[in-house]
Amino acid sequence: MPFQTPAYLGLHLVQLLSTVESQADELLKEHGFEAPSRICSVLIALEDSGPCAIADVARKLRISHQLVSHRINVLLKLRWAKTCANPDDARKVDIRLTRKGKEGAKRLSLISERAGQAYMALFEEIGIDYAAATLRTHAALLDRPLNLRIRDVQDSKRTRARRAAR
Repeated sequence: MPFQTPAYLGLHLVQLLSTVESQADELLKEHGFEAPSRICSVLIALEDSGPCAIADVARKLRISHQLVSHRINVLLKLRWAKTCANPDDARKVDIRLTRKGKEGAKRLSLISERAGQAYMALFEEIGIDYAAATLRTHAALLDRPLNLRIRDVQDSKRTRARRAAR
């Protein structure tokens, strides 16, 4: 089946993300956390940095402004965050956590610690620190994109074929 090959890494990651998010949602519900798992990184980023613009959160998490904006809208609807004026630029709007959002971030930190321990046990079971491998893979692809890596493989094959022909 072609979808099982490394060429479909993107598909494998989407499938894994779907599983991780649905299981994380269940875990959060079990612990009385009322927000979906997809907002967790944004919630913690806001807790960590204090009031800031959506663009600041997007840069911190290295995800798109649009994705952060959607997740912040969830926090706003839950009243875990609110907008406030940027003290340095009246044209900008900052987002800050409400008391309810800060309480949610505190609860999330406890849940995340347990989840981290469970993931480490899982990584031991499968024989790879998947989180570290994912970070290294992402950094390597940013350093040298896939199209250049394909050229490298093709050039290497040509070189081996020339050597074999001699």
